[in-house]
Amino acid sequence: MKLVLHDPQDARGLQREILHVYENAWAPTRFSPTRDQLSDFSAIFGRHLTQKGFRLVGAHDDAGELGGFAYGYRSVPGGWWRDMVTSTLHGDLVERWFSDGFEFVELAVDPRVQGQGIGSALHDALLEDVQQRTALLSTQSDNAVALRLYRRRRWIVLDPSFMFPNRSYAYTIMGLDLERARQQSAPSGAGRDKTA
Repeated sequence: MKLVLHDPQDARGLQREILHVYENAWAPTRFSPTRDQLSDFSAIFGRHLTQKGFRLVGAHDDAGELGGFAYGYRSVPGGWWRDMVTSTLHGDLVERWFSDGFEFVELAVDPRVQGQGIGSALHDALLEDVQQRTALLSTQSDNAVALRLYRRRRWIVLDPSFMFPNRSYAYTIMGLDLERARQQSAPSGAGRDKTA
């Protein structure tokens, strides 16, 4: 798979494929989205394209078909996710993690190409060259596969059981010190226009 960094205009053109991968990735899990949730994701993704610092990395096969993606953007006050999460965190944590942060919004790999290291490669490529000091994300608290991936990459837990109002299960809020990660390790080899 070839990893490609897409700008917002490219990402908008990939929106149908992104929705397809997102649906396929979650369908076999207990977190499978409903039709309404898929529609919400599509609308939210469209809004996210306008966020400052938006980045999307796609994993494409030889025919150019999208097999996975990861995206995020600069964290700024006023965003729904940020405001929800920071409303329950201690002020020191908010200052430390959110004052210069990158929101790692989504990572999804189509089941047909899972198990090949593509998720890890997408993670690394998305964060490559990000200028913020920290990165933030949320993932389901009992999503063992995702938690294992993030812990291997030095993410730490900020809140182990956060409840979003539109979900019936808990989420783990995590943070990554990008400055420390850059100092401790050289690039993994995953990046733009490379194969995974």
